[in-house]
Amino acid sequence: KTQVIRIAQPFNYSSLNNTGAKQARHEFLLFMNNDVFVKNPDWLKIMLNECLVNDRVAAVGAKLLYPNGTIQHAGVVLGVGGVADHAFRGQPGNTPGYMMRAMAAQEISAVTAACMLVRKVAFDEVSGFDETDLAVAFNDVDLCMKLTAAGWQIIYAPDVVLEHHESMSRGSDLNEGKISRFMLENKVMQLRYEAVLPNDPFYNQHFSREGGVYRELRILEP
Repeated sequence: KTQVIRIAQPFNYSSLNNTGAKQARHEFLLFMNNDVFVKNPDWLKIMLNECLVNDRVAAVGAKLLYPNGTIQHAGVVLGVGGVADHAFRGQPGNTPGYMMRAMAAQEISAVTAACMLVRKVAFDEVSGFDETDLAVAFNDVDLCMKLTAAGWQIIYAPDVVLEHHESMSRGSDLNEGKISRFMLENKVMQLRYEAVLPNDPFYNQHFSREGGVYRELRILEP
C-alpha cells in the first residue's frame, strides 16, 4: 500500500523525510531521491539482506553512478575537503578503487541519503534527520554519525548500482541564497564534529584531506 503525503512548505529535506518516517509502520525505512533510477532488479533485497545478517547495522547505502557511468557515490569519507566527500567520485563505474574499496561491501562512516535503507528503531533512537540546522546539506552524514555514536553500523553495498541525476528535480545549488545556506550548514557540521571529522576510522590516515578521496598522499614533516 502506498501513501502520498503532500507538504506545502519551503524545501527542507530533513523535515520531509522525518514526516514520512513518522507515518511508517514497518521495520525499515527507505530514503530515495526522485532523481535516482534503478539499474538492477535485486537492489532492495541486497540492501535488506545487509541489515538482516547483522542486527547492529542501522543504515545501508548504494553505489550511485552519474548518467555518464562515472561514480557519484561509493560511500562517504569524513573530513575530506572540509566536512566530507564521496569516495571515488568521477572515476569509472567499474573501478576497483584503492584496496578494492569501491567494489567491496564494508562498514563505513556514512552514506548518502539519495538511496539509504535505515532500520526504523535506530532512526527513531537518534531522532532522525536534523530539520532545524541541517535542512538540505549534510543531514545524511549527520544522521550516520549519530547512529555510529549510538553504537550502530553503516554499510556500503556496492552490488546495488543506481543511476543518480543529481539535483535534476530540485535544480542547481549555485544561486546566492543556496550557497549561503550551504555555508551555514557546513559550519554547523564543523562545530558539531570538530574532533571527529579529521579522524575517520575507515579512511587511511596517510592520504591527504584535500583534493578528493584517495587521491593524494599526505606530506608528513619529520
